[in-house]
Amino acid sequence: MYSIEEAKDLVHGLCQEEWYPRRFVGMGAFGAVFRTYDPGVALKITSDFSEAKLAHRLRHFKKDPPGIVRVYKLRTLQKVDRWGEGLWAIWREYARLSSYLPRGAANAIREYIEDCEYRGPVEESINMITEYKRGRVLGRTLKEFLDRGIFFADLRKDNMGIVKRRGKDAWVITDFGCWSSY
Repeated sequence: MYSIEEAKDLVHGLCQEEWYPRRFVGMGAFGAVFRTYDPGVALKITSDFSEAKLAHRLRHFKKDPPGIVRVYKLRTLQKVDRWGEGLWAIWREYARLSSYLPRGAANAIREYIEDCEYRGPVEESINMITEYKRGRVLGRTLKEFLDRGIFFADLRKDNMGIVKRRGKDAWVITDFGCWSSY
C-alpha cells in the first residue's frame, strides 16, 4: 500500500522525527502499519473512517482503556470527500504480534461477535475470554465498550497484539476499525 518513503512524505512535519516510519510491519484492507524509530510507537496509515473516529474518541477518554493499544496522536492526511473516503495517520502504542491464540479463546471471540451481531447475551462469551490469563484485560475492555454501546466486529488474531500491562503480558486490540453500535 505505502512504502516507507511514501509514509514519511505523508507524515512529514506532523510529528517528531522519532515517530517517522522506520520499518514496514504489515497491511490490511484499509491501511498499513509501520514501526517507528521510537520502539514503543507504531504508525498506522488508514483509510478506515470508523478506525479514525474511534481513535479520536479514545484520545478524549479520561483514562486509556486497558485492552486497546494507547492512541498517542491522530492526524487527518486527506479530508473526507463526498464519497466518504479520507486518509488518517494514527500513532499508537506498539504491540508485538501474537502468533498464538488458544482455540478456546478464538472460539469465545467468535461467539462474542456473533452474540453482538444478533443482539444475543454477550456476557457469557466475554466471561469465556477473561478465563484466559492474557484475556482478562481484553474481556474487561470488551465489557466496558459494550456498556458504552460499542462492539468490535473484526476481532481476530491479526487484529490483536500483546503488550505489557502491570508487568504482565495482555492481549490488546490493535485494529479497532469495523466497530459498530450495539
